[in-house]
Amino acid sequence: MKGNDLPLKLALTALLSGKHILIEDVPGKGKTILAKFVGRALDLNFGRIQFTNDLMPSDIVGFNFFNQTKSEFIFRPGPLFGEIILVDEINRASPRTQSALLQAMEEKKICIENETYPLSEHFFVMATQNPRDQVGTSPLPESQLDRFLFKFKMNDLSIEQELDLLKAGAQHEAIEQLSPIISREKLVELKKERLLVKIPNTILEWITFFLQKSRISQEVNPLGARAGIDFVEALRSWAFIDERNQVLPEDVSKIFPFVFGHRLFSGKNYSVHQEQSEAERWVNGLKT
Repeated sequence: MKGNDLPLKLALTALLSGKHILIEDVPGKGKTILAKFVGRALDLNFGRIQFTNDLMPSDIVGFNFFNQTKSEFIFRPGPLFGEIILVDEINRASPRTQSALLQAMEEKKICIENETYPLSEHFFVMATQNPRDQVGTSPLPESQLDRFLFKFKMNDLSIEQELDLLKAGAQHEAIEQLSPIISREKLVELKKERLLVKIPNTILEWITFFLQKSRISQEVNPLGARAGIDFVEALRSWAFIDERNQVLPEDVSKIFPFVFGHRLFSGKNYSVHQEQSEAERWVNGLKT
């Protein structure tokens, strides 16, 4: 993962937290490699769904078909029934198809015709989004954006890193040969251990204050309780990855823009960097 240590750490933080990520960037920046690497390293199944403007909800969640031999309806699961799911170019699909992800991302289950189908406990969506000025894209609604713990872009490579990448060539084959670093059983243990990470009451009080302020401000979108809960879980996982048993104040500032930029300023037609910068500016104003 040349030059993309931070995106990898954000992805692992979200996965440990049971949440999902949205990556906004131009094609060819390593988004698919990141998803495949996480899947192989953690011994999880990787699946990819290419979103297009003619994709239907049943194409991703599945559907019931009538088996004439057995004279009964049988459910055929869609590609969303997996573990590491790369949803490519999510903003090229219709709002109806985008909304088919909502229940799966929040509850890790899918309801179809009064039947409920559970998803894997490791179900993890890595969605990619083209910059909004590209042709054929439609913005994600607030309810969809709120399901993503983090929104970020891939890092830009230095001259040396990009030169090394050109020499090495595409990494897809190397990823396929990668042996798992953490077993599925160990991953379950790690998810339980992260819950032991402590968060000082002063940080929880500040998060509460921040959420309350967002609901009376005219500058930003009001935040629901889910955003605060997600932030708390992300802080625990971030500290756990750093092998600490307590969240530090600097953890708050490090991941704040990735958690709240897309929530506070959705609908403003900002780039991902503008969202994060505006989020930092606004929250810094609360401290003065």
